[in-house]
Amino acid sequence: MPICLSNPNKADIALTIEKMEGFYRASTILTLDMAYNNARQIARPDKDWLQP
Repeated sequence: MPICLSNPNKADIALTIEKMEGFYRASTILTLDMAYNNARQIARPDKDWLQP
């Protein structure tokens, strides 16, 4: 999940979340570079918020 701290139109960090039974749990916070590298392993990243 992209998190915008300084500018509402640009993500600063990415929050990884895990779906549990009836709720979501935040797992870790990643830099955008780390999130981009991880996302590439799963699927093609969305360019709207995740730009290396």
